Amino acid sequence: PLPFPDAEYQNTTRPKMRGFHLLLLVLAAPVLAIGAPLSYVVAPDGDDANPGTIEKPFATVGKARNAILAARKKVAEFPGAVVEIRGGTYYLRETVVLHEWDSGTPDAPIVYRAYREEKPVLVGGWPVTEFAPFRDGILQTDLAAQGFGKFRFRQLFLDGQRQTMARYPNAVADAPICGGWAFVA
Repeated sequence: PLPFPDAEYQNTTRPKMRGFHLLLLVLAAPVLAIGAPLSYVVAPDGDDANPGTIEKPFATVGKARNAILAARKKVAEFPGAVVEIRGGTYYLRETVVLHEWDSGTPDAPIVYRAYREEKPVLVGGWPVTEFAPFRDGILQTDLAAQGFGKFRFRQLFLDGQRQTMARYPNAVADAPICGGWAFVA
């Protein structure tokens, strides 16, 4: 067993420890005055009605951004913020717009980052499902039933491969430049 330090040893180290604690307090005072940065979490299985904690995360980056903006309006000294995005795929129904004020300041930055070593993927599209055979290898689906009734899109991918959209006239494999639009035999 280690011997218990004698009284002389204790008396000589206490003033040094007091000085260390005082130095630590002085260095931490600016952080304590402003406060710790706000912290929000976003997860694919989250809900934007949640408070944005690790236990109850937001579902969208936009909701986290809006929570930060609301918090900035309530405080005189904004402490900065960190938004941690959990791993998974996020299909964006609308564009996430970040302005210069969404980055904070040098003293109180706003940081958007992946949660620990996880890999979030933000996709600027939405999955189209429920395809059924139509004829001659053509698939069809009801876009309106999936909430795409008023959307126009220019690209469609199936298993990572870009697909030819339905059009008139049909694409012609022998006319790679015009695809059949101005093809003359």
